Amino acid sequence: MRRLAVARAISVTGGAAAYTALMDAIFRKTGGDPGWMSAALLLTFGVEGLAGPVGGFLSDRLDRRRVMVASDLLGAACFLAMGVAADPGLLLAIAFLSAVVETPFWSASMAAIPNLVEERDLAWANSLVAVGRNAGITIGPVVGGVLAATIGAPAVFLANAASFLISAALILTVRGRFSAPRSDGEAREHRGLLAGFAFLLRDPVLRRITAAWVVIVLGAGSAMVADRALAEVFGAGSIGFGLLIAAWGLGSVVGSLAGRVLDARTEPIGLLAGTAATAVAGLATGVSPWFVPILGLSFLWGTGDAFTLVAEQGIRQRRTPDVVRSRVMAASDAIVHTALAMGFGLAGPLLRLAGPQGVYAIGGAAAAVAALLFVPMVRSGRASAAVGGGGRPGRRTGRGHVAPRPVTAADPSGGGPASGPGGLGGPARFRSGRGRAPASTWPPPAGDEPRPPRAPSGRGRAPASTWPTPGILMAPRRRARRRAEGGPVPITPVERIWVDGELVDWSEARFHVLSHALHYGSGVFEGIRCYETVR
Repeated sequence: MRRLAVARAISVTGGAAAYTALMDAIFRKTGGDPGWMSAALLLTFGVEGLAGPVGGFLSDRLDRRRVMVASDLLGAACFLAMGVAADPGLLLAIAFLSAVVETPFWSASMAAIPNLVEERDLAWANSLVAVGRNAGITIGPVVGGVLAATIGAPAVFLANAASFLISAALILTVRGRFSAPRSDGEAREHRGLLAGFAFLLRDPVLRRITAAWVVIVLGAGSAMVADRALAEVFGAGSIGFGLLIAAWGLGSVVGSLAGRVLDARTEPIGLLAGTAATAVAGLATGVSPWFVPILGLSFLWGTGDAFTLVAEQGIRQRRTPDVVRSRVMAASDAIVHTALAMGFGLAGPLLRLAGPQGVYAIGGAAAAVAALLFVPMVRSGRASAAVGGGGRPGRRTGRGHVAPRPVTAADPSGGGPASGPGGLGGPARFRSGRGRAPASTWPPPAGDEPRPPRAPSGRGRAPASTWPTPGILMAPRRRARRRAEGGPVPITPVERIWVDGELVDWSEARFHVLSHALHYGSGVFEGIRCYETVR
């Protein structure tokens, strides 16, 4: 995992340095023509939203390790060509091609992480990769600017080509699988280029998160454009502008590091806390009379933004089956990048209307609205209710469970939840009416996952289960009635259940099909008390 994080850090640092050198080269070759500068921004930064779904499709259909290595090698070839290109048009054409071939790397790497670590380490892994990415985003432009001014842009392009080769070599040395085993049924269920969009729109939690991010980046995009003007308002000039970017970058590294404390339960809280920090930073910047506090607020903005990203990434990975995970990642990024481009477009009119500080205040208000969208997720706990596959099958997780593998309605044999509408597991599947959960019967409907009963807990009452309850745990009259009806005994799901010495969410009380109780019948000892003695 550390090698993958280092590969990402090297790749992002080299890419950020090369992008800075590209903008400098286009500026010099065209005399600072605004049309050329806009084209450079659109053909490099803006291409991810368009090419992302194709990259996600390739990452789901092919071996992800090979996709990442091929992406790095093709990127190296493009930057080698840019090192010898002199015409600005040719330079932009090759830069556009490099952005396209790099796109599959991002969705493949994010989709691969749940397969390379145990489920309990997912937040740590996402945090580690995010630290490398944000450190590269912070350091890369500085390195690129210095090198472009001293040895020239072509040398920076060649150095970036070398960074791609190093990244590819590191990825080849990563141990573990980058994709989970998948069945033909799963492939048929999630087929096509737009399967990621379909899954994203079906899942209520991912749909809400994506909507919130659209709101966030609409404001953040405008605030990004206002950075230089904000520094000018306070007389800080270019140095102040550089300090703003550096403060944000440092905050993003700190926020990424802080994200490692998250887990499946606290990721919704992380979403809310990070977004709230961003809102405070934007709103306070809008009213600050001094520039120095604004630097601290820029740091806070970067911290909140990175913390939110780590939390959001974990939720997406947990809720998405491996077979479609790359496409879901790419679909979400495509939607968010489109909204970011709209934010860039709105920046001009907003700057003229409200000024730089007003634009920042609007960005903070947008983040506050997004935070309100996250509140229901925190209150209901729905974000962590389902595990969409990944993790190493057969490896124990933190609570004595075995990490589940992806399950779909077409292949309900694994230990995780089914995918598709209503098949994401957890309270979202059971809630109805006024918050009461309908009783479930056996066999379960297509897409539902059976959960075996646990031992009695609490005040002598048996915990809820979707499995038929042993008759001995039921009142005699109710047991007789159910037997007369000829059907299995339903049990109402509850919010929390006792598992391995602690109360866990209903949806987390699950075991793999290869668990000892299922294969060797140790479940017959349920309820028998055992005591440790001196003998």
